[in-house]
Amino acid sequence: MLACAAMRLAQSHLMLPSRPRGLSSRLALALCCLSSIALPLIACAPDQASPFSAVVIAWDPGTQVYKLAQVPLRTVTSLRTLQGTSGNVEAGGSVVLSAQRVSAQGATVSSLRAQSFTGIPGPVTIEFNTANGLIYPEDYDALELLSFYAALEKTRAQLAGFGFTNLSASPIFAHTNVRDGNGLSPLGDGELFLAPLNAFFLPPVTAQQQLPPQLNLGAVAHAVGLQAYQQVIWSGAPVDPATAVSPDDPGALTAIHVAQSVRMGIADFLGAIITQDPRWFDHSLQQTAGARALDQLRCGTSAMLQALDVPDSVVPYDPYPLGTVLAYSLWDAAQSGDSTAVATGLLASLSGVAAAQSDNGNKLDLAAALDAVVSATSSDQQGTLCGDFLDRFKSLSVTDLPSCNLIGINAPTQSCQ
Repeated sequence: MLACAAMRLAQSHLMLPSRPRGLSSRLALALCCLSSIALPLIACAPDQASPFSAVVIAWDPGTQVYKLAQVPLRTVTSLRTLQGTSGNVEAGGSVVLSAQRVSAQGATVSSLRAQSFTGIPGPVTIEFNTANGLIYPEDYDALELLSFYAALEKTRAQLAGFGFTNLSASPIFAHTNVRDGNGLSPLGDGELFLAPLNAFFLPPVTAQQQLPPQLNLGAVAHAVGLQAYQQVIWSGAPVDPATAVSPDDPGALTAIHVAQSVRMGIADFLGAIITQDPRWFDHSLQQTAGARALDQLRCGTSAMLQALDVPDSVVPYDPYPLGTVLAYSLWDAAQSGDSTAVATGLLASLSGVAAAQSDNGNKLDLAAALDAVVSATSSDQQGTLCGDFLDRFKSLSVTDLPSCNLIGINAPTQSCQ
C-alpha cells in the first residue's frame, strides 16, 4: 500500500506531462522504492537534531539531474518540527499583502507580518523513519520540506564560503495562501522570497511547474540572494529605499527600476553559480525556457534604457531583461576566470552598492552599482569585469567606471559591439 501511494504521489507531483530538462526519469520509481524500503524501518522515530543525513531530492551537477540522494544536514535543531538555525518552518495559514500597508511611511517587516497574516500558520510534523543512521521521509510533505531545507543549508553554506557569513535566518512558510489586495499572488513565477515579510513561502505544486521551485536548488539560491540583498542594501527594510524618493525627482523612477534589475540580476547569478547550471530556472518552468538562461550572450539595449523611464501604470516594469544582462556578465566573467573570486567580490560589493545608493539620495545609478562590484572584486578579476560591463552596458549609457580607469581592461570573450 505504501509503495502504491508513493507511486501515485510521484506521478501527481513529480512526473508531470512535460518533464523538465535535468529531472531524472527514474525519480518516481526511486520514490516508490524509497517507500518500499521504509516498510521494515523504525516507525515513529524519535526527534533528532543535526548532524544527520537524509534522503532528499537534490541537484547533481555532474549528471545535470535532480534525483534522490543522501545529503547531510547540519543546522537542524528539531527534525520533527523542522526548526533550525537556517530557519524555522511552519505551514498553512493565509496572507493578504496590502500595497498600501507596504508603502506606508514607517512600515516595518514586523508590522507587516502582524497585519498581513489573516490565517495563522501552524507547526509542521515531519514523518520519517531511520535505518543505519539515515533519515527516510515517509511522505511527499516530509520529502518536500527536507529537500528545501537541504537546499537552503547548501546555499547558506556556499555564501559563507564566499565570505558572506552574517546572513540572518528568515521564517519559512509552506503552502500558505498568499495574495495581494487584488487576490493575486505577489510572488512571481518561481519566486520563493517575499521581501515585505522577509520570509520564504513554498507554494503548492501547480501544473505549470515541472519541478516545484522549492526543490530547485537554483530557485532556492535565487531566493536567498534576494534575502541577502534586502539585509544589506535595504538594511532589513520591507521595501527598497528608492521607493521613498519623491516622485517629483526626475531620476526617481529610473532609480527604482535600475534597483529592481540589479537585485534580480544578482539573485539569478547566485542561482547559477551555486548550481553551476546557467539554465537552473528551466527545470521549474519550461514554458519560459531560456528567458533567463546565462549560456548565451546577453546585451543591454536602447529599449532597456527607454523602459527605465516608463511609469508602471503605463507598462509594468520587467526587471529581468536588464537583470539578465548583469547576471550573464557575472557568469561569463566567472567562467573565464576565478568563479569563487567573482562570487566573493559580488557579495562583498553589496555594502558598496548600498553606499552608492545612499550617497545619491537613495537613487541607485547603474554605473555606480557596476563600479561597486568591480571595486570589491580581487584585482586579478577586475580587468575581466571591466571589459564585460563596459561592453554589455554601453547601450544603457554606461561608458565609464572609475574603478576601471587605472587597470588593464580585458576584452570580453563575446562582444555586444
